[in-house]
Amino acid sequence: MLKKMIAISSLMILAPIASANCISFDQSQTSINWKAYKTPAKVGVGGSFKEFTLSTSKEAKSIKDALKKATFSIDTTSVFTKNTARDKKIATFFFKTMADGEVIKGKVVNVTDKKVTVALTMNGKTVEAPLAYTFENNKFVANGVIDVLDFAMNDELKAINKACYSLHEGKTWSDVNIEITSNFKACK
Repeated sequence: MLKKMIAISSLMILAPIASANCISFDQSQTSINWKAYKTPAKVGVGGSFKEFTLSTSKEAKSIKDALKKATFSIDTTSVFTKNTARDKKIATFFFKTMADGEVIKGKVVNVTDKKVTVALTMNGKTVEAPLAYTFENNKFVANGVIDVLDFAMNDELKAINKACYSLHEGKTWSDVNIEITSNFKACK
């Protein structure tokens, strides 16, 4: 959802989709991906969230309009890494103990020509995350990095490190790359 929100925010600022009277994001073509890191060599482990909701203007005249007051919610139990055992460990040892439940919430707070800022709420803490973005051929892509320690997730980080100690060689990193992609389309 965070990625969807960021994507939508960035698109609104750029310009309306060519020849369209109105535009909207295509939720079926939106994804929220992440990459976390393990081992002293900082090996990346990628994944996504399959369940999220996004609320924004449904028939905006521009990308900027589409992103106004955009909000999102991510169900962290829908974590997906193509490894069922890993997914269960991440959901159980990292996300399950978060304050305010197993949900990440957010809203777009600012959009410039090259950056979208999202107020991300996780574990009861809200942190603004700036994401660089591109928008070409109606496709929005936003990238950025968060540090889970900014969300007071020290205990969660220790728990996932302990649960995966041998696989992580005793090291789980706190920084996580985020990528949000979304397509926009002309309204029907």
